[in-house]
Amino acid sequence: MTQRQVSQQSEISSWKKIFTGRLGIYTLVLNLAIALFGIDIFVISTIMPTIVADIGGAQFYSWTVMLYMVGSIIGSSSAGPVKELFGRRSGYVFAGLLFAIGNLGAFFAPDMVILLIWRLVQGLGGGLMVSQSFGLVGDVFPSELRVRILSMISTTWGLATIIGPGFGGIFAEFTIWRAAFACVVPLGLVFVLLAWRFIPSSAGKGLTKKSISIFPIYRLAGLGGSILCVGFSSQFEETFIRAALILVAIGAVVLAFRRDTISDNPIFPKKTLVINSEIGSAYWIILLTTMSFVFGTIYVTLYLQVIHNQAPLVAAYIHALMSLSWTASSLMVASISGRPIWWVIIGGVFLILVGIVLLAIWAVSGSVIAPILGLILVGFGMGLSNNHIIALAISAVPDGQSSLAGSAVQTIRNLGIGFGSASAGLFANIGGLADAGIKTNTAGKTVALIPEEIVNAIDLVHRVDIIIASTALIVTLIFYAQARKPEL
Repeated sequence: MTQRQVSQQSEISSWKKIFTGRLGIYTLVLNLAIALFGIDIFVISTIMPTIVADIGGAQFYSWTVMLYMVGSIIGSSSAGPVKELFGRRSGYVFAGLLFAIGNLGAFFAPDMVILLIWRLVQGLGGGLMVSQSFGLVGDVFPSELRVRILSMISTTWGLATIIGPGFGGIFAEFTIWRAAFACVVPLGLVFVLLAWRFIPSSAGKGLTKKSISIFPIYRLAGLGGSILCVGFSSQFEETFIRAALILVAIGAVVLAFRRDTISDNPIFPKKTLVINSEIGSAYWIILLTTMSFVFGTIYVTLYLQVIHNQAPLVAAYIHALMSLSWTASSLMVASISGRPIWWVIIGGVFLILVGIVLLAIWAVSGSVIAPILGLILVGFGMGLSNNHIIALAISAVPDGQSSLAGSAVQTIRNLGIGFGSASAGLFANIGGLADAGIKTNTAGKTVALIPEEIVNAIDLVHRVDIIIASTALIVTLIFYAQARKPEL
């Protein structure tokens, strides 16, 4: 047998391991959690134009994502205390039930405010589900299989981002957006049943002094409150108030992370915010690329419908092209190891920047081909870089902290989506989105009374995104320099 045949056989065997035996069961459960979480995030991107046209609230357009992510951050950061309180299996079941109830409540929401409350509940459940799933990666999967399972998770995430917009697009096409939430409820209950059946049980200790003491109340208040401060800044026109809220947000984040470094039950590994450390720069890349991704995609279906006159379902599948490219590229590089990993990571972040530049120049001023190409490049870049950055981040921590590093990845990603959606909402409202007059015309089509306001808003959001993506590329080069130090 040749060296190449041996290598191919070994690779096939590695993939087989994550789909068989006990690991196969964990793969099924954690990927279902990722799928539900992803669908719940991305279905909203397609139905939001229809929701706003139906019940109003354009000034809160990005809040449906923002509050979902605030809930997710609280949920994902509470996985440890919830496990301590209920036990492993019951913790999963609790998360799934919370997720299903949140979707059911959104189905009945009579106005935007009530919808936002239920989105927060959905996020709490989703965050708990995903964080416990990422914890399994560090706990039960050997290091040589982690890139494989992370590639599988990325594929599932990619499929969710395809299914979510397409799923929502069908309901938006027929202006029955509530049904999109109702249809997620049974899926949440399926997760509950699988978790109850397959996740090993462990005894919960109930509401004890220890379970209360390890709950990171002040840290979660700081992280969630900082995102809310940025979000609320979009509701004021006075520059002084906006600046004050942003400064409060920065201070809240710093205090939250400072408390975490001295906690006996940390949410994050040491040096998470230290940009010139290997683990710190890895997390900063995840945060910045996620924010850039949100800036580039959160208003896609809106401007495709209003500016480019695309039907909701067509807009949904244009959005899904980004997800397809993400999935395809992540699978292409799943088996890469050694020095080529760095070319893949740096090249991926560079492609994200190129895609954002294309969106900034032509998304609302050129033909529909421009945003399609920009979205594909962003997705392709995310797929190239994402999994290898995560794997390197987990490997960068000391022995015994792999589970913590894995769980923290999702919390950092949630922070990126939360800050990204809140900041995008701020700049969109500065650009005039809230004054565009979004409504449904007699033909059931989502339109804007002043479409120029949408053009101005999207243009500003994308130009700010260039700064975010450029910063991500700079930090990637810092990451490379820090990781290569031992080899110098």
